[in-house]
Amino acid sequence: MRSAVILPKTIRAVNAVRVAARFAIPSACAIALLALAGCASVSPPEKRHSPAEIAAYQPRDFVAPITSEEGERAAREEVLAKIREASSLPPGFDPGGVVPGALSNIGFLQTEFALGRRLALESLPTLASKDPAYQRGVLSAMYTWYAKDTAPMLVGMLDRFVTPREFAIAAYTIDAGFSAQRDAVRAGILATLQRVFPAWESEPRLKRLHYALSNDLRAVIRTRPPLADLLAH
Repeated sequence: MRSAVILPKTIRAVNAVRVAARFAIPSACAIALLALAGCASVSPPEKRHSPAEIAAYQPRDFVAPITSEEGERAAREEVLAKIREASSLPPGFDPGGVVPGALSNIGFLQTEFALGRRLALESLPTLASKDPAYQRGVLSAMYTWYAKDTAPMLVGMLDRFVTPREFAIAAYTIDAGFSAQRDAVRAGILATLQRVFPAWESEPRLKRLHYALSNDLRAVIRTRPPLADLLAH
């Protein structure tokens, strides 16, 4: 019986993806990537491996429970349990900060979208009081899946997002959520941008937001030279 090599969690997660892809286990890659996404929060230091050591590893050197049918089911059930935990919370009450992760998992697993819509809408009234990372997780889900549902509420609270990245995500969500009166909506976003961030021109994300809302990007792209011409230089 081969013994497992002790590796950083990131490497173990990458290996899970490789093994899952090799043996074509349904959905295992998706759930393995969820494990990989959580690796950034691991703080205890572990042994660092050289590129040569990493390159030498083979799937058989690792123990990856998620690549089994039972392991995949267990991992999926763990994710679904976190979604259910978020759904059981009173509106706007999230002391454990589980809603952003639940929304991410809902989108990633392509399940429970009606529940995700409810969580997104219920989180809006208190969202501006949360820390930027929490805001970013919820706003990213809103932009990706629920822009039309959340944009009307976001319009009235856009100026309460005072960090550039989160402000920009909220602004893009509003822009994506309104198909009618887009010019007026964009003008309002730009006015709010300049009021909340007087020095917006020094912040790359806000500069890009301003450019995107001030121009027809499709028309801009049409004026660009063909890719072959660019590569020729």
